[in-house]
Parts: sequence; C-alpha cells; structure tokens
Amino acid sequence: PGGSEAMARAHLARTGTRRVERLAWAWCRGDGCAGQGDGGAGQGDGCAGLATYLNRLSDAWFVFARLLDPGGEYTVYWRGASSERSPD
Repeated sequence: PGGSEAMARAHLARTGTRRVERLAWAWCRGDGCAGQGDGGAGQGDGCAGLATYLNRLSDAWFVFARLLDPGGEYTVYWRGASSERSPD
C-alpha cells in the first residue's frame, strides 16, 4: 500500500478483514475454514450475518483509507481497458 503510514495501515486492515471474510463465507458454506475440516459447524443465519458484517467492515476500511488522503495526492484510480482506447 502506498501513501502515508496511516493509509497503508488502513489498507492492511482492509486486506486482513477480507481474509477473515473469505474464511467466514467458507465456514457458512460448510467447507470448513480453508479446508481444515471444520465439518460445516458454522451453518446458520448468524453466520451469513457475520460474513456480511465483515464485508461492510472491509468496505469501511477502504473508505477510511481514502479519507486519509483528502487531496487525492496518493490515490491511484483504476483504468479499465476501455478507458485506455482513444475515441474514434
């Protein structure tokens, strides 16, 4: 992650949250935690709620990192293939 130290820490928190979110969704599906043979004990309504919460939390970390760069000095915007083409 680039930018200030605070921005980098916010992005690292986001990636850590996303990792836990993926584990939570695997647990909800009954896959176990990354194939460690949980046996699907996590199935239930609360499980999906937790995974959804983690998804929103990772979104919040992303927004927080952007807020730490108010002038947009360190923000790198994604450009898809269509934006690189010149208009005909």
